[in-house]
Amino acid sequence: MRYEDTTDTLEFAWFDREPKILEADTSMWHGVNEARRVFGSKSVDKFLTKYLSCGMDTMMMQRININHIWQSFKRSVIAIKGIIFYLPAFRMYIYNALGEMLEDNVQHVQIRTSLPTICTKMKDQGCRPLSKVEAAQAYLDITAKFEADHADEYCGTSVIIAQSRKVSSSIVDTHLKLAAELQEQVLLISFG
Repeated sequence: MRYEDTTDTLEFAWFDREPKILEADTSMWHGVNEARRVFGSKSVDKFLTKYLSCGMDTMMMQRININHIWQSFKRSVIAIKGIIFYLPAFRMYIYNALGEMLEDNVQHVQIRTSLPTICTKMKDQGCRPLSKVEAAQAYLDITAKFEADHADEYCGTSVIIAQSRKVSSSIVDTHLKLAAELQEQVLLISFG
């Protein structure tokens, strides 16, 4: 994990070897276990809870507004993206999320995604991100496996590629080309 106090940002990443200092990055990466050893488990757990949850205490609820809630949510998403966007972890994350939905008797799930960067290698090995088409295929492969494993109790999943609408016309053209490419490869379920 790495904390940047100038931006109040916590990040996580997967490493093959215990990180020291990454060559192209002056920030220190520390293993969570090492941080617990140095700073104490309770202190580190309290710190992690602050960045990984959107929960608020009674005092915060008295002075909270939508901007605070949105900032808390964004901070949590930024923190967890390094955990879940490593392909083996991503597969387990999506599969387990579908399992939790099924436990709540949800029979169909719509996943809205912008096809984020999903690394096939650990951070210290250079990431090697999936292409947008490969990312779409990963979603479809994971959901197809879940549907096959739970065929008697689950109705299905829709993957909707939902790009930001606040973009220039050149970005819209890029999104349309991606939609056409996905449709050519019979990967497109929905592009919203």
